[in-house]
Amino acid sequence: MRAFGICGSQAAGIIEYLADGSWTKRLHPGWAAHGGVIAALLAQSGFTGPETVFEGEHGFYRAFAGEVEPERLDGLLASLGRVWELDQLTFKPYPWARSPSPTWTARCGCARRAACGPRTSPRSGKHAPQNGYAAKFSLPFLLAVILTRGRASLAEFEDDVVRDQAVLAVASRVGYELDPTIDYPRQFVGHLRVRLRDGRVVEEWQDHPRGGPDSPMGRDEIEAKFRGNASLAISDNAASRVIGHVRSLAPERSLDTLMRSLTRGGAGS
Repeated sequence: MRAFGICGSQAAGIIEYLADGSWTKRLHPGWAAHGGVIAALLAQSGFTGPETVFEGEHGFYRAFAGEVEPERLDGLLASLGRVWELDQLTFKPYPWARSPSPTWTARCGCARRAACGPRTSPRSGKHAPQNGYAAKFSLPFLLAVILTRGRASLAEFEDDVVRDQAVLAVASRVGYELDPTIDYPRQFVGHLRVRLRDGRVVEEWQDHPRGGPDSPMGRDEIEAKFRGNASLAISDNAASRVIGHVRSLAPERSLDTLMRSLTRGGAGS
């Protein structure tokens, strides 16, 4: 509990990066993991943290959820160790923000109009993102890049692609509307309307985000995404070894072999 108490004193991130495509969101998950490791090491060395970090008068629940009724807290604690939220997590199949993903999954033809949740990122600059990172939060760019290039991997979010006039020309023709009926963030729902050159209109709805419990990714899809990302740092042979270690992880007594395969020195060629 000391480690949790120490973690509770470390601040979370804000989302002002949406204004200009700056890099801070990339720092958030790594910084959280860093904080967890530091907290565990400090606790192991005897450094103390409040053991009532969750339920205390100035603890996590009251700070972020307001007053928590004792019976509600008892209900939450009753599921501890029995109900695992891991099954409800969503893998991100695509290298961009979660909000536009259902609209992307519903893509077809030449996109002209899409609907998304009411709390999507600001409209300013979405048709011509400032840089590759800002493009990950631009629905018009996402649809335009797949329609012009036929894919949307990490390579499509480099700064030179953001300046591609062919992509920007299509992005300028993509509009989107905020749908107040979407209960975001409880729902990730997308709707795409396409007007073809012959005047026909094609529409598609996506009711669940790809990669979530209602529309899960297969093992082969997850491994293919890992290979694509890992190729930026290690060889395909090294990536295959990492995948092999993960597949045989259950009976292992230690994570040492896996961790060595994830480092540059241990990855090999």
